[in-house]
Amino acid sequence: MIEDTVEKVVPDTGLVAVATAFLAVLNEPDWGDLYSAFDHAFETALTAPDVDLSRLDAIPELAAIHDAAQRYATSKEAQRKAADNHATWLASLPTAAELMAEVNASEGSYDFHGYTLWRECDGWSLTNAYGVDNCAFLAREGHFEWLLESVRKGEDLGPVPPYCQDPDDDDRRSPEDDRFDACDNAALLMLERLWPDSPTDDTAAESLFSLALNARVESALMWLLVTSGDVGTEAFDRHRSDAWAFAERAGYLFSCEPMPHLLQDDTELQEAWTHGSERREADRKTTAAKLDRVRHDLLMVVSDSTSRGSQAPQ
Repeated sequence: MIEDTVEKVVPDTGLVAVATAFLAVLNEPDWGDLYSAFDHAFETALTAPDVDLSRLDAIPELAAIHDAAQRYATSKEAQRKAADNHATWLASLPTAAELMAEVNASEGSYDFHGYTLWRECDGWSLTNAYGVDNCAFLAREGHFEWLLESVRKGEDLGPVPPYCQDPDDDDRRSPEDDRFDACDNAALLMLERLWPDSPTDDTAAESLFSLALNARVESALMWLLVTSGDVGTEAFDRHRSDAWAFAERAGYLFSCEPMPHLLQDDTELQEAWTHGSERREADRKTTAAKLDRVRHDLLMVVSDSTSRGSQAPQ
């Protein structure tokens, strides 16, 4: 029997899935969709570290995602080891009865995880880790259980100097916080790279009417200065510049709309609107070309992977 000596190619389904995730979100500049795609890549880097995300060089932001995933895995492993060590330490603690017996068997004092117990007449006074005496008086088993419970929870008994207080837990970053920041930053960078002139939350609040009205008001103020003979003054130049800027922005943001009547009887405002519309069309073509290159590169990776045995997701 002749043995098959052809090398089997392991399907790189992880890489294809990441490429497909980005192909699905390139139609519109949506932060949420991009974040989800980067989070998918992050999860892939965690669960399938052999997937070479650098092959998706059309998405350079994935390099930071790969590095962040490695840091995340290291942090989670450290957390797991710390949890195991803490569980082992908790299991090593004595019971309340055992602790009480050990303390009573000592002579004048007994140290226990930062606390010091001092023998009093019929019990023990407690000094906390900050040297504050008489924080409590322990005489019964229930008192020692109370001390043990505080030690298990890491709670301080007695007064704590302000400069010794731990920061709030809310101020401590978790690996999940770092994961969110990595995907958030990558999504924002990709938005800025591929859609630099896409409307933001601030521009979304602007309306065609408000921009046209502002342009008209600034133009009227400019003409008032013309009638008063103040042409060429600082105020004249400012109103003229602002009028152009408002009309040009209106043309850029609303290039698919007809020119507002507020701008139609002023030559400069008409030119500003036309300039904005033409700039938006040029930006659209530039963005479309960039997106086509990204799609082409991603599809080439998908095609190469599927030709070697991977199954392209639907």
